[in-house]
Amino acid sequence: MAYLAKVARADAIAVILNMRGEGYVTYVAHNLPSETKWTDGLPAVMLGKAMTERASEQATSGVTLTLSDGRDADTLAVVPVIWKDQVVGGLAAILVGRAFSAEDLSSLGRVGDLIGLELAEANALWRAQRQQQDAEQKLKASRDLQAIIRHERDPDQLLERATAQLADVFGADGVSIMLTNAQGEL
Repeated sequence: MAYLAKVARADAIAVILNMRGEGYVTYVAHNLPSETKWTDGLPAVMLGKAMTERASEQATSGVTLTLSDGRDADTLAVVPVIWKDQVVGGLAAILVGRAFSAEDLSSLGRVGDLIGLELAEANALWRAQRQQQDAEQKLKASRDLQAIIRHERDPDQLLERATAQLADVFGADGVSIMLTNAQGEL
């Protein structure tokens, strides 16, 4: 984020996400305190416009944000973070004692595009890891069930252990196993 702040020519920078039920929250930031609030006042209005109208905006009055380095910022610019034509967040850039030029705002938009790609990659990685965990869990459950079947000779104990194992795998309160005879009847 420090590098992206340099590219954006900003004193501080933050990626803001709109979380259901929580409002705007900082996903990642540089030179901003973790307790920075985005849900009130001008920052909330600007983030709302960026996320709903895809509007890039700058404010040089009505902004007072204290940075982690102790300085008070007076300029805020917000651009939407877009991936695959969907707004996935907002990028807030903050300055102390000056405004963003038109070129700076253009650069900030490109940084927002880069962040959109990064968020997409992070989401894809999370999904891939989740799928791998699920597959490993199913494989382990299958092996455990096979071990139960191989080692248990008492049919009642076998069914009891197998149902307990399957209930654990599926996170269920109970499982029913139905057996058929040679004619396919329960």
